[in-house]
Amino acid sequence: MPGPSYSRQRNANSIDLLRGISNALKRSLDNKKPSTTQQKGTESTQKVGKTYLLLLLKRLGDFNSSYQERGQAAVEVRQLLDGLDQKSVPAVWYSAHDLIDSTVPQHIRRAALELLYECIVRCEEDSLKVVFFPLVVNHMIELMEKNEVFELNSEVALLLSCLNAIVRDASPLLKTDDISVLTAIIDEIVPLTSQKNLDNIYPEALLQLMSLIQKLIKPVKEGALLGVARLDNYMLQMGEDIGNKFFCGVIDFFTWLMRNHKQHVSAELLQEIAASVIYMSGILNERKEEMVLYDMELLLKEISKTSKRVSFLEQLFSLNAIKPKETNKIFDSYVIMLLSKLRSNLIDNDTNESRHEIIMVANKLYQQKKDSILLKLILEILNVNSKNMESFVDDEFFLSTTKNALGLWQLIRLTLRRNSSLGRLFGHKIINKIFKNHGISSSIGINNLLQFTFAEGLSADPGIIVCALEAESGIIFELETLRLLVINIMVPSTMMEVRLRVWKLFINLARDAKTSFLSPDVNKDSLLTMLYAKNESLELNSEEATLFEELIYALIQELDADQVKDFIQDYIYPDIYDTLGTLRRRKSIVGAIGTFARGWQTSERLARRLEILIHGLIRSFIWSATDDSGFKCIFLYQTLIKVYGRAAGCAHADTLLDIARAMIRIRRDISGYLYFKNPSDAIGISSAFGRNKNLLKEPQQRFKWTFPESTKIIDDNLLEKHNIHVMFDDINEKSTQCVDIGAWLSAAIDTIEIPRDLEIYSYLLTHLCGQLSDITLFKCHHSLIDRFKRVICNHLTNSIPSIVPLGDIISISDLHSAYVRNLSAVLAYHSFQSKSFADELVNALVGGLTSWEKTLIPILHILTISCFEIPQSIQRYLTPILQHIQKRITSLYATASILEFFLALCESRKLISNLTIEEIKRVFAIIFKLIENSVDLKIRSKQKREAEDYEVEKSAPYQRLEYEIDMSPSTESFLIKESLAEFFQNQSFRALSSWFLQVNESCKLELMPFIIKNLQSLRAIKSLKNDATAYMDFFSRSRFGPQGSDNIIHGELSDSALEESSKMTRWIHDDGLISIRVHDSLKKAIVSVRKPSCNRIFEVDLSVSTDTQPSYDIFNFPDEDENSESLRSSKEVPIDPEQVLFQLLYIGKINASFENSFVKIPDVISFRRSINAFDRIPDVDIQKAGIVYIGPSQRTEEDVLRNTDGSYQYQWFLSQMGKFIKLDEVSKFFYTGGLVPKTDGEYALVWRDEITQIAYHTVTLMPNDSDSISMKKSHVGNDLVNIFYDESGLPDFNFNIIKSQFTFISIVITPQSVDCEENQAIADHYKVKMYRRSGTPGLLSCTHFKIIGKPNLSRYVRHACLTANAFAQKYCENRSSDACSIWGVRCKHLTTLRERVCAVL
Repeated sequence: MPGPSYSRQRNANSIDLLRGISNALKRSLDNKKPSTTQQKGTESTQKVGKTYLLLLLKRLGDFNSSYQERGQAAVEVRQLLDGLDQKSVPAVWYSAHDLIDSTVPQHIRRAALELLYECIVRCEEDSLKVVFFPLVVNHMIELMEKNEVFELNSEVALLLSCLNAIVRDASPLLKTDDISVLTAIIDEIVPLTSQKNLDNIYPEALLQLMSLIQKLIKPVKEGALLGVARLDNYMLQMGEDIGNKFFCGVIDFFTWLMRNHKQHVSAELLQEIAASVIYMSGILNERKEEMVLYDMELLLKEISKTSKRVSFLEQLFSLNAIKPKETNKIFDSYVIMLLSKLRSNLIDNDTNESRHEIIMVANKLYQQKKDSILLKLILEILNVNSKNMESFVDDEFFLSTTKNALGLWQLIRLTLRRNSSLGRLFGHKIINKIFKNHGISSSIGINNLLQFTFAEGLSADPGIIVCALEAESGIIFELETLRLLVINIMVPSTMMEVRLRVWKLFINLARDAKTSFLSPDVNKDSLLTMLYAKNESLELNSEEATLFEELIYALIQELDADQVKDFIQDYIYPDIYDTLGTLRRRKSIVGAIGTFARGWQTSERLARRLEILIHGLIRSFIWSATDDSGFKCIFLYQTLIKVYGRAAGCAHADTLLDIARAMIRIRRDISGYLYFKNPSDAIGISSAFGRNKNLLKEPQQRFKWTFPESTKIIDDNLLEKHNIHVMFDDINEKSTQCVDIGAWLSAAIDTIEIPRDLEIYSYLLTHLCGQLSDITLFKCHHSLIDRFKRVICNHLTNSIPSIVPLGDIISISDLHSAYVRNLSAVLAYHSFQSKSFADELVNALVGGLTSWEKTLIPILHILTISCFEIPQSIQRYLTPILQHIQKRITSLYATASILEFFLALCESRKLISNLTIEEIKRVFAIIFKLIENSVDLKIRSKQKREAEDYEVEKSAPYQRLEYEIDMSPSTESFLIKESLAEFFQNQSFRALSSWFLQVNESCKLELMPFIIKNLQSLRAIKSLKNDATAYMDFFSRSRFGPQGSDNIIHGELSDSALEESSKMTRWIHDDGLISIRVHDSLKKAIVSVRKPSCNRIFEVDLSVSTDTQPSYDIFNFPDEDENSESLRSSKEVPIDPEQVLFQLLYIGKINASFENSFVKIPDVISFRRSINAFDRIPDVDIQKAGIVYIGPSQRTEEDVLRNTDGSYQYQWFLSQMGKFIKLDEVSKFFYTGGLVPKTDGEYALVWRDEITQIAYHTVTLMPNDSDSISMKKSHVGNDLVNIFYDESGLPDFNFNIIKSQFTFISIVITPQSVDCEENQAIADHYKVKMYRRSGTPGLLSCTHFKIIGKPNLSRYVRHACLTANAFAQKYCENRSSDACSIWGVRCKHLTTLRERVCAVL
């Protein structure tokens, strides 16, 4: 307590200061006059007020007056303080300062203290307020010293109020000593009050005391704080009528205490606070004082921030046992705040202390059976973000169980089991949170967590569970866990997205060989059974069905061979078998009595299930090409064949179609191993069925298949993978690892023979053709190939069963076209069959010639190939073939095919040797008719062009180096331009000459009048005059000997051997030019004859032979007779070229009219140039083409052009294509296609006959440049036609493998598999196919691939090359010409020269 000296000194000073202020106030009230500016109406009022106030002050300060009067004056002055200047307020108190003495009656003291409080409050200046401080303190000390019983009564309350007004938040104006005194007073007041009777405590005094303590800078002692808390607690317990003001004061005091002096809060103090809080909570909740309760929540929040938070909770626990009703609510609120703080601490500052507090609180809650709050606590902890949560999750925190504390996971399990009803409220939330936090779920263990969740019936979110499962890596799932997943999550109520993710989980597990899901010691049968059951009960949508299919796919891959066998035999195949039967019965019932919605839905579900199983098997079968064992591939093949048979019996076309998609991709490599390949040779047939994507106009959704085909059940990444463990059943060494490919072919033939569905029927017809081109795949199944041929021939000659509706897209002609193309593949097997096989095939084709034009073209193409492959059968049916063709010559689009067939016929003289003269005339008549038709086509095309006023389209827009290939079939119609009509004419004249050369000599003489007559008719046509004249020359000279010569000399090459003194004269007549050069010294004449169809050069000996006997001069006498010498020898006379010509005409007995037709050509430079230009026109049809070898896996232009060698069979192919010549040995005018000696190699490959010569730009014969391959590119890049010998092994040919502006057509030769792996093996069969630039019609027989046998390969390829080259040359011309043949060009040149010569003469 402060000493007496401090009290007396500070009190005296304050009284003196107040006395001075009071005197100054009285003088001011006496002397101050009203302002002149004030209104007169208010002067009297103000005068009266001031006078009265002065009287009151005098009365108040009159010590002689009674206490009663002065007390009354104090009350009245307090009411008039508002009208007094604030600086004069302290003077008022001076008048009443003695009234607070302890000797003064209590009610007077109270009035004086109330005046004192009002005076302090109205002092705005801190310096004036400080004056009052010693007075109040002094009075407080006196009360403490004089009263034995110190009470916090109303008087003390007023004194404390005054101190609160003076201190005002611990104002810095107070001196340190003053603050110390005040603190000491409070330290004394509280113990004095606590030790005495507490019944008379005035609540306001306690409030003012708490308020004053909060304003002190220097804290009071802990004992004082504890005393105040106890006083508060006492008041709360005893004062039932205490108002909200006291509650708020207590709450504010405790809040201030926990916020600013938490370090001084002892356990006892904390207990008092806890008790107060509980008592207040009970009362306030009854009163529903929300605002005060809010303040209390702030207090609790503040407590939760301190280190005493757990201790406070323990206090609540202890009090809860005494007053559970009052405690529960505040307990819950505080726990929530505490949890929030602990959670915040975990986020902001993860420490071991935080973990310890959480564990301690959780265990306390569990012990007190506060299950609801405990679960809330755990939820709050789990709400911490995952990053921070992972940082403090450890075994001790979540899992460990010690003597003192249980881990959180153990608490969760025990709590939920003890109070199962809370599981519905909190259990699912907690479990979801744990699943979300992968660190926690991993610590607990996914298996334990899942099994506990489902065992306790907790409604955890399936999506969250699946997320946790997906996040786990390397975990070994127990079978029970997977079983519970299937039972609880794979149900209709689970969201589709979640079920999809579960399917994916099972797929990933199936692919992970490390999981117990796949380990041998786990019983998988039960799990597979459950999966099947769920698949049957669930209404699977398309995506979920896909994932179930994916699971089947994964299981077949990962299970061992025996497990796969059991899996398929026990589950999949029986399921498929039963489902197909059920669908068939439902279909029959529906057809009989109609359908209902439920029945339709059931059928749809069954169909979807069937599709899943079938697709799973098919995908697995395609994958099996990569299986190391080989067993799975064989077993899956056998299973699919069984399923195909069952589906065929049940007439389930979709299943048949799906299985066929896999089966038609089976191929066999050179070593006899199985692999899969996408079909690529189905353009023509798919177009016939209206399924070619490139030509498709209908929506693709209308059809179940199109070509090219892209289907989800065929993984393109697994194609071209060769399985060295799987072979075919024709291998000599029988093995269980063999595929019986005959089973598939037999099943396919059954489907085609008795078709029931157009989709599978058309699909098989389209793709079996390409599969049959793999000769080695089916070569040992002779009977099946023969059966297939008979089925196709029967459908071609008769008709398919009417059970198959064709619809509005496919016609009978389309079907017949498909039959014919299949026969082109069957034709390749003739060497394995009897002769009747080929005869029956050709017989069926002959019957098809009478059908539609769509069928005519492919039939002619097969007949063309048959001329090379089965000439005997063609020879047998040649007469009816020619008869049918003669009836179809008006088919414009078939013109090229007819001409190609005729050219193929005359490739072999034996083939046409049995034709009668009339039949041969029929051939020539057809050809002449085709020429006439082409003239009409040319005229109509020209008229159309002129009418529509468009320029002739340039077929070779040399603007880019890469072009799209034309995918249209040979049956597709195309625009017939003038250039194409000229191609028809060119091929027709070529056919005329080729046929004439092949017939025997006797027939030639009989044919001549007929041929000449028709040619003369053609001469009347202006556009054909030159060609007809030239060919008349050809046929005329053909009577006098064989055509051509092995050493034809063009021009006047022999002139260089003559001296300059020789004489030469030239004459031109109707259809030729004769040059005669005479040299007297040699007594020889060189005669050159230039005709439209040939050049002839021969030598004439001009020496005169005389029959004279030699004489001798035995006596050596001179001869005196001057004329005797002339008798013995004649004088030499120079010979003129004209003499030689006349002698030749004399010898030939040429009449005078013919002799006069010779016109001498003036020897001037202009005519010499014309003759030299004529000499540069070859007398045979010259062509050039490239031959390019593509080695294994070669893909680029540089790869193929750098080849300088090829395989053994490629070299064999070159040797069959022509003759090798040395470039440095050829004559000046010999055509080599631009090849130069040394630069382009030593050798060149050429071929020629009487009317044609072709030079091959063979890449492997040319050397590589030192820096590039530009020289090779300059040749083959400028060829219109290139032949590619393709041994790359790649599935598709790249038309732009050699980038060129000029290449129109590529003829690709692909050797089929050989029977052995010897380096010098030569394939027995070859696939030949033509690829053409976009916009180029498919006219050749190899537009659709053809299989050619080894003996006939070179003849056919050369035939195709010559035809393609002639077509390309004409097709790329930009304008119409006056002649369609090279002989016609020569004739035109000679005619022009004659006209010029005659014009000069």
